Parts: sequence; structure tokens; C-alpha cells
Amino acid sequence: MKKRYMVIAVILLVIINLSALTTMGYNRYCRYRENCRIREQTGSCGYLCEKLALSDTQVKTMEAARQRFLDTAGKENRELTRARLLLVDELSRDLPDTARIDDLCDRIASIQGRLQRQAARSILNEKMILDPVQRAGYLAIIRSRLLQDNAAAAPASPGAADPACEPFCPQFN
Repeated sequence: MKKRYMVIAVILLVIINLSALTTMGYNRYCRYRENCRIREQTGSCGYLCEKLALSDTQVKTMEAARQRFLDTAGKENRELTRARLLLVDELSRDLPDTARIDDLCDRIASIQGRLQRQAARSILNEKMILDPVQRAGYLAIIRSRLLQDNAAAAPASPGAADPACEPFCPQFN
């Protein structure tokens, strides 16, 4: 009798594990595919929709605004890549022209400035779509992401807090 219960328990656990693994695999697969049924149910905005509880109208407006930003930023990004490649080409020469290097650095800085302005305008436009509670959450997500990117990019010195983090990081207050 004990053996029978043990076999039933093992079979039940195997079925539960298989169903969990199948669900996880399907969700992971759909993350990178456009034509999954799960996307039809949840929409394509994902994390932002879940965290901010966006309405259907807000989702459509945000997606349109995001697409406009990506279109214009994509052009600037291609120009930035070309300028960076020119800089690498100039740096690779046996006798690089420092005046040209300075010009290319200025050009890269200008493009990066335009990209930053476009990103700021895009954030302002998206912010206006949201209600006050959603705005606070949206800006908190942006702030958190910025701090994560900053922490990942800069080597941490022991005991030193990033000044940008101080008002938002409780461990340094």
C-alpha cells in the first residue's frame, strides 16, 4: 500500500514539474517571437504595462510614441556609429590627425546631445499620457534603471557612494 502511494506521488510530481517546465519554456520562447498567443493576451508592452497598470488606450498611445522615438533615434544612432567608426579609423592611422580627432569627438558629442534631448522629449511625451500615480512609478523605473546602468558601468570603489544615488539609495542615507 505504501509503495502504491509513493508511485502515485512520484507520478503527480513528475506531471507538475513537466507542466511548470513547459510553461516556463513557452513563456521564454514567446519573449522573442511575435506570433505567440500569450502576446495577444498581454499585449507587447510587457514590463511597463504590468508595473504601471496601463489602460488599452494608454498602451496604444505609448507604443506609438515609442515607435516615433525609435525611428528618429535610430537615424541618430546610425550617424553616431558612423562617426565613431571614423574616429576609430583615424586613431588607427600611423600618424593620426589630432585636429580631425577633435572634430570627430565634437561631432560625436553633438550627436549624443541630440539623442539625449530626443530621449528627454520622449519621456516628457510619455509622462503626459500617464496619470499622476503612474507618472511616479514611471519615473521611479527610469531612475532605478539609470542607477543600475551607472553601477554596472562604473567600477565601484569600496565605501564610496555615487552622488547621483544619495537621495534614492537608503544604504547611503
